Amino acid sequence: MEIPHTTTEQRAPLYAGVSELIYPGYLTTPVWFGGTLVVLRSLGPADYLALQYLESDRMDWILTRSILRVGGRFYQGEPELFDYVRELDSSVRKRLYASFLQLQHLVNQAADRVVSYCYESDSRWRWQASGRKLLDPQVASGSPLQLGHNVVQQMWLAFNLLEDQRHADMRYWQGCKLIAATQSPKGIAQLNKLDEQAFRDEEERRQFVMDQMYYRAFDIKIEQEDFTIHGLRYDSVTGMYRVRTVEDMEEQLRREIAGEEDWHDRAVREWREETLARQAQERADRLKRATEVLGPDSPLASSEGRHRRTEEDLPISYDVLKPAPAMPLQVQNGRVVAQEGYRILGDSTILTPPVGEVPIEHRRVRISEDGVLGG
Repeated sequence: MEIPHTTTEQRAPLYAGVSELIYPGYLTTPVWFGGTLVVLRSLGPADYLALQYLESDRMDWILTRSILRVGGRFYQGEPELFDYVRELDSSVRKRLYASFLQLQHLVNQAADRVVSYCYESDSRWRWQASGRKLLDPQVASGSPLQLGHNVVQQMWLAFNLLEDQRHADMRYWQGCKLIAATQSPKGIAQLNKLDEQAFRDEEERRQFVMDQMYYRAFDIKIEQEDFTIHGLRYDSVTGMYRVRTVEDMEEQLRREIAGEEDWHDRAVREWREETLARQAQERADRLKRATEVLGPDSPLASSEGRHRRTEEDLPISYDVLKPAPAMPLQVQNGRVVAQEGYRILGDSTILTPPVGEVPIEHRRVRISEDGVLGG
């Protein structure tokens, strides 16, 4: 199955939750009660640490920690807010808690997309713009929220630190090759080809991760084989899948010896199973319709009657003649002669049924190698 690659513009709207979880570090959702605005936020590691040993009033404490703003006042989980939450009507608290659960669902969704976001150019730009560090979450009053680093922030921070180190190692390696090229230019040229191939492989892998995130968001299931077939990697130059290393060839040979199915074997098997199942269903439907129309006693309504065909039922065709009951050629007095109803034209024998048995519309004009017409 050929699946098109996605673009940065297509994926950008799906990263809104990831961007907010990186900074300010939490997601928010508004809930209106009459003319009062209540803003809820997602919980951080410090909130979960404070809530993990609660045995009673758990929902009220969760709402207390998640309320960020009521009207024009900001909160950070103050204890007096707990008494305010407990005095709310049960229906109001249930509505707030339902909004909080929806917010947590968005957090889990963003956690699944953070790896793809790390591969985007916008992520690296944001990392450099923030001074290569995580900024502390702030509220509108300017006071910091002591939430701790959430999962998205931890993954984003770890990736960018490793990516900075990888870029530094690449620059160092390029300098080493530049020095060694003066002594062994051919060897360095081979290393450059291997480095370029490894770079392209990594770019393809990252593109697959971003494509997979996009299609998964729309409930489209894809496999790695849709882009890079296991054991056969996609060559963007030739547009074909091929092995690239000795290890790939050894792995491909091992799978063939072990009888493991590859992507093509599975596609053929699935197509064959679907075709046989569809044909069986079509036969069953035809038999059912014949039974309903002709009755169960009709020969066409039974599996035996459907295969009971005589030669008279078949269309006449002389393109492929049935073998004659006797040899059409005989040897008489040392000469090869044809039986009655057959002719010998030139060096070739043309088997022609007796004229009386062939309808006029099915007679065919024969031309021998000598150009003689034969009926």
